[in-house]
Amino acid sequence: LIYLEMIGEMKKPEEFPKAFVIALVVMFIIYSFIMGVSYLYYGNDTVKVLLDVYDNGIAKQVASVFLALHVTVSYTLIQQVLSRQGHLLYARTYLRHSSLINHISTSHQYFWKSSFQWFVLTVIFGLLVFLLANLIPFFDNLIALIGSLILSPISYILPCVYYLQCAKMQGLRVCVFSFFF
Repeated sequence: LIYLEMIGEMKKPEEFPKAFVIALVVMFIIYSFIMGVSYLYYGNDTVKVLLDVYDNGIAKQVASVFLALHVTVSYTLIQQVLSRQGHLLYARTYLRHSSLINHISTSHQYFWKSSFQWFVLTVIFGLLVFLLANLIPFFDNLIALIGSLILSPISYILPCVYYLQCAKMQGLRVCVFSFFF
């Protein structure tokens, strides 16, 4: 669902399919290279977490910092979509007016109130995620299972289905192969 948010923020939304394909190809090449080098050096003894390859030292610390930055940025991007939907739901349910949260101008009378609501929701979601990750003893296995079962449909199938459904609702005809050309 974050793809729809990205499309909505783009200056030229029609360029999204091309950007998406390029990003997937680049990620595939990078991940394949890392996997290939890892397997070349370690074979069947390749560790689950590549950080475990490093001895405790500066290289492992630097790699850990970069991994922490990667996870933080990824979480922030995805969490923004959740916070936005939570904020819209809050505005519709309790304020009975969702347009109050769509003001960008700091001069608008509801800007600071809306910004504070956004901040509170973001902190609440962050704390819930932190608690969930730390209170479930088998969290890593649970995430691996969930990721294995639903990552592909959520990442590749559902956005296409939603896009095609939206196009159909607007009376647009879409050629499926137009994404690649």
